[in-house]
Amino acid sequence: MKKKKKGLAIGNSDFKEIIQENGYYVDKTKFIEDLLEDLSKVKLFTRPRRFGKTLNLSMLKYFFDVRNADENRKLFENLYISKSEYIENQGQNPVILISLRNAEAENWEDSFFNIKNLISSLYDNFEYISSNLKKRDLVEFENIWLKKDNADWENSLKNLSRYLYEYYGKKVIILIDEYDTPMTSAWNEGYYEKARRFFKSFYSNTLKDNEYLQFAVVTGILRVAKEGIFSGLNNLKTYTVLNNKYAESFGLIETEVKNALEYYGLEQNIEKVRKWYNGYKFGNIQIYNPWSIINYLDEKEINVYWINTSDNRLIHSAIENADKDLFDELKDLFNNGTTEQMVMASSNMDRLKDPQEVWQLLLFGGYLTVEEKIAMNEYALKLPNYEVKTFFKDMFVQNLGGFSRFREMIKAFKNFDFDRFEELLNEIFLVSMSYHDTSKTEKPYHTFILGMMLYLDNEYTVLSNNETGYGRNDLALNPINKRDVGYIFEFKVSKTEESLEKRAEEALSQIENKKYPVLLKECGVKEIVNIGMVFFGKRVKVKYKVVKN
Repeated sequence: MKKKKKGLAIGNSDFKEIIQENGYYVDKTKFIEDLLEDLSKVKLFTRPRRFGKTLNLSMLKYFFDVRNADENRKLFENLYISKSEYIENQGQNPVILISLRNAEAENWEDSFFNIKNLISSLYDNFEYISSNLKKRDLVEFENIWLKKDNADWENSLKNLSRYLYEYYGKKVIILIDEYDTPMTSAWNEGYYEKARRFFKSFYSNTLKDNEYLQFAVVTGILRVAKEGIFSGLNNLKTYTVLNNKYAESFGLIETEVKNALEYYGLEQNIEKVRKWYNGYKFGNIQIYNPWSIINYLDEKEINVYWINTSDNRLIHSAIENADKDLFDELKDLFNNGTTEQMVMASSNMDRLKDPQEVWQLLLFGGYLTVEEKIAMNEYALKLPNYEVKTFFKDMFVQNLGGFSRFREMIKAFKNFDFDRFEELLNEIFLVSMSYHDTSKTEKPYHTFILGMMLYLDNEYTVLSNNETGYGRNDLALNPINKRDVGYIFEFKVSKTEESLEKRAEEALSQIENKKYPVLLKECGVKEIVNIGMVFFGKRVKVKYKVVKN
């Protein structure tokens, strides 16, 4: 009889429910052991969204919580921590767990309303301790619980930790999930300074010099700069994707993915899975995207999973506000390239229009990863995998005026209908290129066309400025299937609109005279299309010639 497989708890980050419902769980309980050996009082972990932060905090809650300790101990049977000497710490502390996931809103008033609801609900969970409170403390407790106007929200978590300490006689563990969600919402919606002022007091009061605190774990995506909301918090230790310590605690490592694929009978697809969902680097460890993996195990189909879990507004906004050099460098990354950038441990949201901040946002948000460390705070960054690559491709196409026109242009290109290709390209240039993007040099046009052609990277290796023949071709499309057509591009800029035709012919001649097609011929490509493209302002002229090898 066929053995029933464990279920996949997609979207469920409650550790207890997953274990009790016999869900498939990748054992991350060594994280508990590592935390207890780390004596820093407040630990901040920044990882991309959907990389297991919420599930790990849920696991910590059920492990440490003094409430229902005996029942919760059963959850950890046969897991790593059950065989560790640190199992003796199970059920020894009251635990406060709060997620700020639902604190985002379009304005500060609504965001603060949501924050008060979250804290009030948290107090409701501890209503049972109110009978032991002194009269004055009971008034403060009820002010929060009932969301009264005179409630002390900035001290609400610190006060709750004191109430719990006095009730149990044991110090409190505080777990704060998605601490930066209301901050990114505030930045997106334009009320960042109001949010910053509240959270600066809220976190400082809760985490700094709190005598009732055993330790705290805070998670988020960004490490918001200390001057933002962690000012004066000298007991904070931050662990980002750049740190070796805790590198395996979030996301999935190779053996964990292989075991999961084998369990569900999908081990034969490991290479496709690597291409799409591997490629992250936390410290020195290669990491897979856990959200994409669990969805792949469920659907058994390669698809875009992680990118679609967020509206990506912060990323879009930061890139749109960035200067053109940054956008050009992003395009260059498509061809499995890297870019060398300074990356600091923290992000200052006040300066997100600064290109330096954008690189940090892309790295910590999971849209880029580290190829290698070059020097202090200097890294070679790259796109982690094909799933992320699709995000940048789609974003670029949207900037070209939509998918419909773009698909028609690519179809015309592949069908050798270069008159229609030229017509659509002129339409796209007219709509999408700013006057300030046009130039007397080839670079802005080169990067523009490169960005479009990289959308064909399933069928072609896109080569930019490669040495070949007697020079360097501007752009080449080397077909993965050598029976397909290859393409060589030469770009030129015209000084007048009248000379576009002549300059396009010159571009074609240059391809032949400098033997640029040699590169593709040596790769076994039998049919090559030489393309001369000439630009004048927002106008483009395309000439082509088919060459048989």
